[in-house]
Amino acid sequence: MLQQPTVRKWTIAVSAKKKTDANKRAGWIWQHLESRGVPSDRIEVVTSEGDEQVGFLVTERAEGPAAEVCPAGSEVTPRAPSEAPPPAPASVPSSPAPTPAPAAPAGQQTLE
Repeated sequence: MLQQPTVRKWTIAVSAKKKTDANKRAGWIWQHLESRGVPSDRIEVVTSEGDEQVGFLVTERAEGPAAEVCPAGSEVTPRAPSEAPPPAPASVPSSPAPTPAPAAPAGQQTLE
C-alpha cells in the first residue's frame, strides 16, 4: 500500500461466518497495516457476515500524470526501411566423409 503513492484511500472488506469474527479480523488487519507504516486515515474497513473472505479496493486516487512520456528529444524514432535485403551468409563447403574400407570376410586377415 505504501508502494502505491497515488492511492489516497483503501477500503478493506472482511467477511466471516460470524460478524464478531469479521470485526476481529478487520482489527488485526488494521493493526498490521498501521504497524507497517500505512496511515490510518488512508484505510477504511467494512465487515459483514457471510463466506470467509478479505478484499482490498482502491476507493480514492490522487491526481497524477495521465501517461508517462519521454523527455523532449529522447523519443524513439523508427528506422528507415532498408532498400535491399541483407546478404545471405556464405556457406562453408563441406568435404565428403571418407568411405570406410570394405570388411574382410571371416577368417581372412587384411594387410595394411
